[in-house]
Amino acid sequence: MVQEITTYNEFNHEINNRKGLIVVDYYDDWCGPCKRIAPLIMKWDSEMNNVTFLKVNVEQNSRTALEMDIKLMPTFHLFINGRKIAGLKGANSNQLFELIDAYR
Repeated sequence: MVQEITTYNEFNHEINNRKGLIVVDYYDDWCGPCKRIAPLIMKWDSEMNNVTFLKVNVEQNSRTALEMDIKLMPTFHLFINGRKIAGLKGANSNQLFELIDAYR
């Protein structure tokens, strides 16, 4: 199951202590594209054992959204070893899959 990150400290801990590829989904409850892509993210989470998927609700975790300069939802960031390596704005599932596949 995709882990919901609720605080900035939790975000930092997960990004800096998990090994392998991490995909962060920044979303909001009112966002239609976020709702449409969410089931796919959950499916990939169950299928891609070597990738960690995290979700950040930008309204409930506004500090993380501010620190990561999130202005559009959904936005996806990919991290490896605590370092942001790629990002994608919008809910283009094909582009997101290709991006994830390139790093896993």
